[in-house]
Amino acid sequence: MFSSTLYLHLRRILDFYREKGFRTALDDIGSDHTNLATLAILGADVIKIDMEIIRGIDRDSVKQSIFGALVAIAHENGIKVLAEGVETREELAYVKQHGAELSQGYLFAKPSAEPVRQVEYYG
Repeated sequence: MFSSTLYLHLRRILDFYREKGFRTALDDIGSDHTNLATLAILGADVIKIDMEIIRGIDRDSVKQSIFGALVAIAHENGIKVLAEGVETREELAYVKQHGAELSQGYLFAKPSAEPVRQVEYYG
């Protein structure tokens, strides 16, 4: 995706912000353009697992296997997991039960110019 020089430059930028107390997240982990090498080189506090893996995960054993591997890698390295694109209660139940600390998606709210003031809790 990037040259090694660019990766090193990005790493220095992220390290600067981490020293200032910022936390970082890598988006779309599991998609074709964000891979595990990016995670290994840049590091992160949170990985956001791509919605294509989350969509229908409660009924798809291949997606479940991929999700489980990504969660294991993240947790072994002190990284939180965010499931992107959660649209159903069944998807939410699956990702919560299998290691996602955070979730986002249409189940909670649709994109809007105005901030959402109240979200239903699906605990």
